[in-house]
Amino acid sequence: MVDIPPTPWRRIILLTKKIAPWVAPAATAAFSILVAAPALRATVAHGQDLPFHLFRSFGTVNAWADGQLVAQVDPQAFGGFGLGTDLFYSPLSAWITSAAYLVIHNWAVAANILLVVSIVGAGLAMYALVHHVSSSALAGFLAAACYVAHPYFLTDIWLRQAQVEVLAFVFFPLVLLGLWRLLNETGNRFQEWWLPASLLGVSAAGLVLSHQLSATLAAAVCVLLVAFNPRALGSPRFWLGISAAVVLAVSLSAVFVLPLGEVARTGLYNVFDPNSLFSTKYPNQAPERTISLTQLLFGFPLSVDGHVRAEVGLVALIGVVTALLLSRRLGRTRRLVVQFTVIGLVATIMASSLTPWQVLPHAIWTIQFPFRLMLIVAVTWSAVAGIGFATAAHAIARGSRRRLAVATSVIVAVTFLACSPAWMHAIVKPSLDPASLTNGFPTGAQAAASGEYLPRQLNDPNRVYEKVIARGNRPRVASGKATVSGFVRTGSHQAITVETASGAELEFAALYYPGFTAELDGPTGSQPLSVHPSSTYGMAAVTLPAGTSGTVQLRYSLSPATWAGLALGVLGLVLLAAGMILWRLQSRPTKVRPPKGSADRPGSSPDDH
Repeated sequence: MVDIPPTPWRRIILLTKKIAPWVAPAATAAFSILVAAPALRATVAHGQDLPFHLFRSFGTVNAWADGQLVAQVDPQAFGGFGLGTDLFYSPLSAWITSAAYLVIHNWAVAANILLVVSIVGAGLAMYALVHHVSSSALAGFLAAACYVAHPYFLTDIWLRQAQVEVLAFVFFPLVLLGLWRLLNETGNRFQEWWLPASLLGVSAAGLVLSHQLSATLAAAVCVLLVAFNPRALGSPRFWLGISAAVVLAVSLSAVFVLPLGEVARTGLYNVFDPNSLFSTKYPNQAPERTISLTQLLFGFPLSVDGHVRAEVGLVALIGVVTALLLSRRLGRTRRLVVQFTVIGLVATIMASSLTPWQVLPHAIWTIQFPFRLMLIVAVTWSAVAGIGFATAAHAIARGSRRRLAVATSVIVAVTFLACSPAWMHAIVKPSLDPASLTNGFPTGAQAAASGEYLPRQLNDPNRVYEKVIARGNRPRVASGKATVSGFVRTGSHQAITVETASGAELEFAALYYPGFTAELDGPTGSQPLSVHPSSTYGMAAVTLPAGTSGTVQLRYSLSPATWAGLALGVLGLVLLAAGMILWRLQSRPTKVRPPKGSADRPGSSPDDH
């Protein structure tokens, strides 16, 4: 039989079939890039939180230059007293921005790279969630469009420049996708539960490393989803998957979580004290941070005009109503639509003034702002809106591809028009010159945020910087009598010559963190010294025994908790790699070999039949 080469038209058809699965993801990425267009330039739009996040990124680069394998303490920050912001604050966004800066040497472009990556990643993540659940590429695309154009997301990007929460938008839908698959798909074999379990674990770790408060909200949503699907609790598949996901999530995020727990156990820092003057500002501001339910549901989205805009968004609201009205057409996606709609409605009510946050001080201290719950609304209702709009588009088209294309184009155009005021505002708003920021004593948003990560000895927001400046930036004898000389400082390393006959406490000009170590180089050799926080300033201090003579050296290195976190992270990566290899091997189709010698038997050749 002679093979006939395909005609050019046939080749086009074959090529179209090959690229068809990639059209919707490509359209999702293109729409996301359009939303991110104001970041496609060499200047960065100013935002309320941008100075603080750039300040963190400066610190990450300085910490790496100081030799810290895991960037934790910036020795140049806080007027040279050092600041360990990344010990308390999820560090992934600072890692990405700092890595980009080391390549391109431009802080504005590095910050924009993080925004573009986050926006496009968020769109693709939402597409993956809805496409898998609904088996509709159109629903996935429309849900992604609603998601990246959601009022709260745009507020985070262009008004707040809340880089950590913007990055969290990438991982939230993936966490829900992994959990939804474990709850609603069947099969107890490894190759059937490993992929959703690994997706859930890795995404949860990414969410913790991006923004721990968003991870807390995602955990609450996951608990509600499990409560809505109780039959899964009797499935071995669910418990195998959840166990694997927990192991991966804990191990891959341990490099941040374990040091965070270490500093929390010291009981030294304002951020862990709900009664500190830096922490009480959140409960005190709770009534001001709530928004009426009418404004949340029907407030005009979306001009980012200098005020926080946390509305649900008219587009998302219309999409949700459409999905509910067309519920009979939804098929197997009806359960997700109902559950996500209920979760989004609960979050909306809790973010509104209907919830008496002023009597829930501990809760508001944890999440800081009630309107942060709109993150849940953005994720759940964008997914529902995409399904609703796609169902409506198919109903309008009635099988006509042309009408389906027109209906889809109208929905996408309206979605973009709804966010166009914020888009235009981001283009024309003043830019921030990162060179105008320094690592000295921070002001404004930087000061408000960084003060939370200071020792409780520095608990007065109005006088904390005056107090530290008055102390001076050299080591001092805090108690006892000693003679000091020959002070040398390089990064986090400080060295000073000390002589004391009766013993003394030597306080260095460095805020205390658990990673600090000290040693005394004396006439008899080197001996380690225990480092503790001083009682007056919370600085790193050592106790010198009577008769001490020599050079005391202070260094910041990785604490035991950080080393343990690194070890767990490596173990998690090994387990993930081994699981993916095993999953790949077991997912291969089994080849059936013909019996030995069958090729020589009559009738074994196709030509014989």
